[in-house]
Amino acid sequence: MANNNKTYVTIHGNLVADPELRTTRDGATYTTFRVAVTSRQFLREENQFVDAETSYYSVTAFGALAVNVLNCAKKGQPVIVHAAQTINEWQTREGETRHEVRLTAEHMGHSLRLGRSEFRKDTRPILDAVAAQQPQVDDRPAEAYDRPEGDDTVASSGPLVPPDEHDAPDEEPAPERAYEVVSASS
Repeated sequence: MANNNKTYVTIHGNLVADPELRTTRDGATYTTFRVAVTSRQFLREENQFVDAETSYYSVTAFGALAVNVLNCAKKGQPVIVHAAQTINEWQTREGETRHEVRLTAEHMGHSLRLGRSEFRKDTRPILDAVAAQQPQVDDRPAEAYDRPEGDDTVASSGPLVPPDEHDAPDEEPAPERAYEVVSASS
């Protein structure tokens, strides 16, 4: 009987490079990316925080998540990844035991601690293309999502590549919002 227990981890760090599209021997596509995680430590003697050693994690994403990571995530951006972790062990030719940690992403998003992000729901043609292993780029403006239910005529097609920065429409930055602080005390 197979053991279906999985170990899950959540990491928070910065993308080391742009995600890359890869293909299996069977022709299935997936995306790989690396995340650098640096923890901070407080030194009481110096009364300050300092960066500890950086750990690097290789992450793989499949299906619709792979498409969205490729289209949305860029080098240097802060991300949070929730993934299944496996540890592989092998022997080198010299007889040394080596270990490799592999993460298979189940969820990923931008960290909103220092910036903003915008969510756009995938449409049926995009999800169908992923299922058929012919992913499509979804680089439509947000207005394209405001259409009657079942109207899939705006779906984009093409190779699975992120749009170039110069292809993006010129948009004015979102206006700063003022928030009213409401106190719970009476």
